[in-house]
Parts: sequence; C-alpha cells; structure tokens
Amino acid sequence: MDKNANPLPRVIGLDGHPDTFTAALLQGSTPAAAVTEKIFNQVPLAQLPSWAKKHTTPQDLLVLEASGNSFQVVRALEALGRKALVLESCQMGKLKEAHANNDKISAVRIGKAYLAGTAKTVWVPDPKTQERRDWFHAHRKAVKRSTQMRNRLLSYLSDNGVRLKKGTPLAKGKAAEEQLGKTQDWTPRQWQVIEGMLMELRHADEQRSHWRSLIAQEVLADPQLLSIVRLCGAREKVAFALGALIGDIARFAQPRQARQTHRTQSSLRRQRAGPMARRHWGAWTQRFAQPADRIGPVHFALQRSAGAMGQKTVATQGASQTGGRGDGPQAGGGRLVSDDGPLDGFGGN
Repeated sequence: MDKNANPLPRVIGLDGHPDTFTAALLQGSTPAAAVTEKIFNQVPLAQLPSWAKKHTTPQDLLVLEASGNSFQVVRALEALGRKALVLESCQMGKLKEAHANNDKISAVRIGKAYLAGTAKTVWVPDPKTQERRDWFHAHRKAVKRSTQMRNRLLSYLSDNGVRLKKGTPLAKGKAAEEQLGKTQDWTPRQWQVIEGMLMELRHADEQRSHWRSLIAQEVLADPQLLSIVRLCGAREKVAFALGALIGDIARFAQPRQARQTHRTQSSLRRQRAGPMARRHWGAWTQRFAQPADRIGPVHFALQRSAGAMGQKTVATQGASQTGGRGDGPQAGGGRLVSDDGPLDGFGGN
C-alpha cells in the first residue's frame, strides 16, 4: 500500500516504556471515526528508528504520554523527520483509571485522546534546558540528602542523650569528630555508627557544594541569567531555576500565557505531591523581593559560590544585587515576566 497516497490524516499513539513501546496506527479525524489500522505490540525501543522509517511517513503525527524517556523518544523521531508530540500525563492518567488498561489499549487511547482534543501537549525542552534541569534536580537531591543525613545523626545523638546547640557544624571533618567525641564516653560500636554517619554527611555536603559551584558558574557565564540576578532579591540559584524550568521564554506569545502555564503546572504538581513538596515548589515560584537592608553585592556572592570548589570563576561587571544566604528556595525570588512583557535579555537559549 502506498502510504503517501493516503488522503486521510493518521495519528499514531505510542505507549512507551524504558525497553519497549507499543504503537497503534489510527486513521481518521475524530475518535468516533478513527479506525485502528494496525497495532505493534512490545517492540524493542532500540528498533524505534528502523520501525519509524518502515511504518510511518513524514505526514503522520506520533503522540505519546509524558514519562521518563518521552522527551528522548520525541527527539529521536524528529531526527528522522517525523512529527511527534508529548501529551500531559495527568489527564491521560484519569483516562487510564476509567478504563481497562494494557499496552495495546493505552496506545489506542493516547491516539484517540489527541483526536478528541482533551489532552494537553507538553513543551519538549531543548537540549540545553534539559541539561540545566538535570543540574537543578541533582542540586535539590543533594540538598535533600544533606538534610536527611544531618537529621539522622542528630536523631542518633538525641537517642543517646546528647543534644547539640543549633547550628553546630557537623560536616567539618576532624573538628566535628573531636567535638562529638567530647560529648560522651562512646563505646567502640557507638562511635563506629557515628563515624559512618559523619562520612555520609560529608559526602552529601561535598555534592551540595559541587552543584552549587557549577550553578553559580553557569549563571556567571550566561548574560541572560545574570540579568535576572540584577533584579532586587533574585539570587543565582533562583535565576538558574527560572532558566531551567521555563526555558525559552519566547515560546509564550503573551506574559499571561507564561503565568497561566505556571499556575496550571504548579497546581498539578501540588496534587501529586505531599505537604513538604508543596511548600518547596511554592517557595521556589513565589515572586517577591528582599528588603533593601538584606541586599549585598552579587559579584561577591557569585564569586564565593563558584570558587567554593577551587574552580576558576568569571569576573562580573556592574552593580548587580542579591540577597540572603543558603541553598533553600526561601533565599530570594524575582519576577521573570512583567505585566508589560518578558524580561529584556531573557530569551531562552
């Protein structure tokens, strides 16, 4: 059959997994009129390029649900000259709960959901934005791990009747060990437990400093991100987070679209997250400025962060401003999009 002679539009639903994918070829313009031509079940993901060349045409539209490797699948298909879209997973999940489910049914359902117009498409980030998101999540995980290990050590000390003053340094190597050794007469087994926790805490703290240094250098090297730091109260991690999460701001025609997209994503994220995650995202995304008496020169803060691991830094120019200290999202925030339009100089890539 000559696929290029087919006058009807064709939508291909893909149900992707880490190792395999299932594809349903649908022909028709509406869910009711759509006819399932063929279903390919449990095809190895490594065969995706050869499968797409053999069974699809440049006129076909491939749609898949957002998942762990969906962005990579779309990029691989686009490299072959195929059109592909990612559909928002929250709405697709509701459809999955309402009907019987297996890979074949999911592939058909994904294709028909797109034809019905009820599924929202997800922006596929460019490679640079994707890499920045990877950095951002790695930094947040390092901060979380550092906090967990600190609390675990403090809990063990408390269980043994030792209470430390707030702010006592625990990741300072030999100094921390000497200080803890003086608090009580520990048995050899108890001290081995403490040494193991201190080792984990130091490693987590080193990772945290490592990612913080890289983020600071990335902001210093990018004039667009550095322009955000010049806003009153926006620190380097806030600027980096905005660049990583929003990406190309030019993809929004109007500022209100960017704000609406952010509100929708934040609402869905809060629905799927617990109370702690809700507070985390709310703090990262709130728009505010620090009081003037809490502002310091940005070049000092950035140089200090970028040089924490002994790496070469880039000199900053101008009277940029920053506020607060620490790695948490409460350290500061700034407006990326004003009521009149996008921030000058911030255009994504």
